[in-house]
Amino acid sequence: MGTPSQLVRLLRQWIPARDGWLATEAGWITVPGQRAYQLPNGSILCASKQRMPVIGLKDGAHAENTVSGSLEGWRNGVAALARGNPLAMFTISAALAGAILEPLGVEGGGYNVHGGTSSGKTTVLMAAQSVFGPPDDMMQWHATESAFEAAARSAKDGAMIVDEIPTRDRGVTKAIGRVLYMLANGTGKKRSNMRLADVRPADWRTMLLTSAEASLTEIHAAAGLDMPEGLTVRLADIRAKSWVYGGFAEIHGYDSPASFSDALKSMARRDYGHAGPAFLKRLIAAEHAGEGDKLRQLYVMILSDLQQKISTGLDRPLEGPETRVLRRFAAVSLAGQIASRWGIVAWTPQEMRNATAEIANRWLAQRRQQLAQPSAEVIGRIRDYLSQHMDRFADLGAGTFDAGVHDGWYDAETIALSTEVFAEIMQPMAARTAARELLAKGALIPGGEAQSLQQRRSPRIDPNRGREYWVRKAAVGLDACSGRQDN
Repeated sequence: MGTPSQLVRLLRQWIPARDGWLATEAGWITVPGQRAYQLPNGSILCASKQRMPVIGLKDGAHAENTVSGSLEGWRNGVAALARGNPLAMFTISAALAGAILEPLGVEGGGYNVHGGTSSGKTTVLMAAQSVFGPPDDMMQWHATESAFEAAARSAKDGAMIVDEIPTRDRGVTKAIGRVLYMLANGTGKKRSNMRLADVRPADWRTMLLTSAEASLTEIHAAAGLDMPEGLTVRLADIRAKSWVYGGFAEIHGYDSPASFSDALKSMARRDYGHAGPAFLKRLIAAEHAGEGDKLRQLYVMILSDLQQKISTGLDRPLEGPETRVLRRFAAVSLAGQIASRWGIVAWTPQEMRNATAEIANRWLAQRRQQLAQPSAEVIGRIRDYLSQHMDRFADLGAGTFDAGVHDGWYDAETIALSTEVFAEIMQPMAARTAARELLAKGALIPGGEAQSLQQRRSPRIDPNRGREYWVRKAAVGLDACSGRQDN
């Protein structure tokens, strides 16, 4: 209740009761004499209590909402069920690996886990989310670009997990392409302040995990966009349906993949928020004890071993962009292996090495297939599928088409395949890429809606007017009515 000059005099004479370094953002903090880490909730992790401690500006904020259960419960639940499942082990390790990108000097980026409904992609992302917080707190794609930039800053030197890229909205897909590139590139928009002076854009290095029904290449193609080469390096596509139970190789005695998935999600909701901080505490202690160089040497060995395994059997050597992505794969493998040695997860280092090599092999095969020039192989795939599954197609001249039963239909000149079946036949090639090749060969009958390559079904056979691809029967070289290949 005084004058401004009295307030200034008071502040100058005030002797603070607490001194320290202020942490203004999440992630790694380097101050004289120590390294520390600020969690997104404001908690500070450091190796020792110094005379000048690190003080978080959000110290203690929301801390009560970020943990549940115990580390032991998480290890014996989520991590135990993840064991034997390469995809779940990998996504959990990727969430941990966000913290070691900066110490290793590895650029940020991440992975898109893609697959159809009930493939397990959301389940493995929830398992990864439980490393640092509640599994149901995954960010959704219905947000502004500024909101994503703010979320990326909060996930600096950590993991950012976003569920389900919408693939059916053309306008949204275009906007998401820009957001994905921004997130993976690690730099926000350049802005100015009220005085029109330049403000340094926000930057971050994070591990991004997301999911979608299709690969990023297919999503861009469906929106009529070319996939930026830089995005293919920063975000690697991993197909979820790659194992005997879709996204899972082992269901640990459960009745079905669905019941196993439910159990894994239930355990993630019971115990969460412990594995990440425990991993960071051990990592900070290791660096404080001078063991940082050992971790970096181990990373170099893991990368060399992974490159050697991947290179075996390739028709051509690894390319520069592929090597860049493998560096991030090696960082994920390192995180999963040291978490095993520190007793945080339930699998062994060798199991982690095998899981990483398997997923990296699948990623590379899909990448090279999608980037390859289409050929007559497209028609050959359709011909082979029809030869084996002609009973799944309705003859419009002799019966009734049922969208819930049939993969498509045929008449005297045309074979129609649902968009879902067409995409399945062409995997891992992008469906739109294959359709363009068919169009160039004169084998595809394009739709009439804004030069679409797809057709809408007649309301006479499908009231919902689902989408499908129309292929000329003569171009396929198959007698569709009998399933006999023409000579």
